[in-house]
Amino acid sequence: GSSNLVDGNGKPRPPMMMRQTSNDGGYTWGNESWRSVGLTGQYKARARWNRGGCARDRCDKIIVTDPIRWVLINCEMEVEQGTA
Repeated sequence: GSSNLVDGNGKPRPPMMMRQTSNDGGYTWGNESWRSVGLTGQYKARARWNRGGCARDRCDKIIVTDPIRWVLINCEMEVEQGTA
């Protein structure tokens, strides 16, 4: 059988990854932002978030819930020094 996940209509759907950010060191969290990570066999698919904003005590949280094997490789974050 296929290892793809399916939606409510039985159509293949990609697994999803969610990111939330906190600007107070993890005490409170912002809105959920979901991204597809590609269907089975789409090996170059990636979840990407741009324009992350800024804060002195920024934390990021990644959540995955689909029942598949998850392997995170080469997680990157580009940052710039601020003036605060």
